[in-house]
Amino acid sequence: MRVTIIAASNRQPAWVGAAFEDYAKRLGRSLTLTLTEIPLAKRSAALPVERLLASEGERMLAALPKG
Repeated sequence: MRVTIIAASNRQPAWVGAAFEDYAKRLGRSLTLTLTEIPLAKRSAALPVERLLASEGERMLAALPKG
């Protein structure tokens, strides 16, 4: 089975990568774990938060693997 984790972030802290690698190792070969990082939308006072979140959500959906 394959599991894809999609995170919206400009830069993840080091502990996130370390924890991801630890869990991926613990799960073994029965589960393939991948981490995809989507950059946050550019914040601006002129754009409503809902629009920024929708943009990030669309990019997250586009990053989903086929199938």
